[in-house]
Parts: sequence; C-alpha cells; structure tokens
Amino acid sequence: MSINQRVAYWFKKQKESGLSQAKFADLWGISRQTVGQYARENGSIGITPICKILDYDKQLNARWLILGEGSMYNNEVDESEKTVKEYEITLNNTYITEQKLLLQKLESSKDAQIADLKNQVTFLKNLIEERL
Repeated sequence: MSINQRVAYWFKKQKESGLSQAKFADLWGISRQTVGQYARENGSIGITPICKILDYDKQLNARWLILGEGSMYNNEVDESEKTVKEYEITLNNTYITEQKLLLQKLESSKDAQIADLKNQVTFLKNLIEERL
C-alpha cells in the first residue's frame, strides 16, 4: 500500500466515524477540493497534509502512515506481537497453575506432618502420665 493509499484509507475510516472531508477542509483552512485530492488513492500528497493528519489524529502511527510499517494506530498490537503476548500469557498461566499445584502438595504434606506431630505429642503425654 502506498502512502497515498494509506492516507485515502485514513480518510475513509474518518468518514465511517462521521467526519467529512468538508470538516477537515474547515478545520485545516483549505479547500474541500484539496482535501478530496488527499483522500483519493491516486492523489498527490506532501509533508504538510501528513503533518496535519498526524497532528489531528494523535493515535495514528506515523510509521504506518509514512512507511507502511506496524499497525495503523499506536494503541493497536500487530498480529505477531499479539501472538507473542498470548504465548507469554499462556506460559505465565501454566507457571501459576504449576505453582498452585505445588503449594497444594506442600500444604497437604504439611497437614500430614502436623497430624503426625500431634500423634507423637499425644503419645509422649500418655507415656509421661503412665510414668507419673
């Protein structure tokens, strides 16, 4: 996708959100025809409109708009990053589950040890009482 296509795509998304080219023309102090040229995929685009777009849409990823790299918006995660994050979450969840199981085993073992110690204490008390 060329920079002109990305700009046109951005304008299309703005239109879908209810913002017209006329609104941008008024906002930027330029003619509607000029905005229309920016919004066409085969139109010519310079640095000034790019700066106006980036200044208007703070979440728009400048690298995406200019170079076509990354996600359209800064708060989006591209699929490869998403996959890595999902994998990390899965690993973390697996680790947490394993740690919970280990704690349960230790708790069970601790309970058994406490019961054994109570039996030993009872035995020793009985032994002491017999000798007194």
